[in-house]
Amino acid sequence: MKKGRHRRYEEARKFHRDNAAAFSVEDFDFDEPDLFSKEEEDAPDDQYGDLADKYDDYSDLAAKYADFDDTEEGKS
Repeated sequence: MKKGRHRRYEEARKFHRDNAAAFSVEDFDFDEPDLFSKEEEDAPDDQYGDLADKYDDYSDLAAKYADFDDTEEGKS
């Protein structure tokens, strides 16, 4: 293993250890709003609701493919 690669690895490990040690749960404010979350009005509840309404009706497909139905229900 080359010295340079190992040195960079050790420096990265030290950086991660130092940053992890600097964070404390006691210092974190859980009541503060999340800066990365979307607002309720920005995020619709069901983004694809209209497409689901359009494509969730399988009655036309059942009629279209009734000839291919090999089950006993389809033959009766």
